[in-house]
Amino acid sequence: MKTYLPVSLAILSLASCTQTVSHPYGSNSKYPQASWHGSSNSQVVSPYAPHNLIDVRGLKPGHHAYDPSTAGMVDGKPEMSKAKIFLMPRHAQQD
Repeated sequence: MKTYLPVSLAILSLASCTQTVSHPYGSNSKYPQASWHGSSNSQVVSPYAPHNLIDVRGLKPGHHAYDPSTAGMVDGKPEMSKAKIFLMPRHAQQD
């Protein structure tokens, strides 16, 4: 059975639980890279199924972030220690 997080919960979880670690481009990463959603510089498409949109305001290109929709649920809250990590894309697409 799939568990879906309400968008507000995913954004709240990301804002309160996402950690970033500096990761320079050019070095190898074992994590997949997200892609920007359209020309937005505040939302990425998760590289993990079901490829949810994630609010990444305040995060910098090249950093690592957690996908809260991949975390297990404990007492109705995401267990962020089990969330999958992805790499932020380089920069937003320009119109």
